[in-house]
Amino acid sequence: MEKLRIGIIGTDSSHAVAFTKLLNDAADPYYVPGGKVTKAYKSSSPDFELSYSRAERFCRELREYGVELTDDIQSVVNDCDALLLESADGRVRLEQFRQAAPARKPVFIDKSLGITLRDARQIVELAWDYETPVMSGSALRYAVKLEEGLARIDRSTIKKATVMCPLPIEPTQSRYFWYGIHGAEMLYRILGQGCKEVQVDAAEGRTF
Repeated sequence: MEKLRIGIIGTDSSHAVAFTKLLNDAADPYYVPGGKVTKAYKSSSPDFELSYSRAERFCRELREYGVELTDDIQSVVNDCDALLLESADGRVRLEQFRQAAPARKPVFIDKSLGITLRDARQIVELAWDYETPVMSGSALRYAVKLEEGLARIDRSTIKKATVMCPLPIEPTQSRYFWYGIHGAEMLYRILGQGCKEVQVDAAEGRTF
C-alpha cells in the first residue's frame, strides 16, 4: 500500500527532524509506519536566534532522510497528503496556515498554535471556513506517567492540580504561548475543559 505523503512546513525546529526520523527510519525503535515525510518548505526567522542558528543543520539532516527541500510552500501543500507545520517561530504560524488551509488537507500545528489569542482564533476560524482538519498540542498531554496516574483515580473528584514544566522565555515568542503550553495541556488533561483560575510560580530551574 502506498504510504501517506507528509509535508513539513518550517525547517528551523528540532521537531521537524525528530518527526521525520519516526516516520522515515524503519530501524528506529519508535518507527511509525503508514506515512513518510517527502517534502519540506525551508524557513527560518532572522531575528530569532533559536531559529536561524539551527535551520541549515536541520535541513542537512532532513536531506539524509530523503526529504526534498524547497523554497515554495505551495509546492509542499500541493504535493503532499498531510502537513506538519513545524516552524519554531510562532509569529509565522498564522500566515503559513493561511496558505495551507485552502487545500483542506490534515494539518498538525506544533506548539505553539500561535503567540497571541487573536492568532489562535484566526487559525481556528480558517480551519472551520475551509473544513480543514487541524490539531495542535503538547506531547506532555499524553505523557505515560500522567496517563498511568489518571488511570488510578476518579477524575471527577479532582478540584485542582499542580504541574511542573519548563518555561524559558523568548522575547519574540510572547510569555506563556511558547513553552507554557506544556503546563496548560497537562492541566486540561487532568481537569478537563473550562478554567476558573491559573497561577504561575517560577523559580530558577523549575516552574509550577
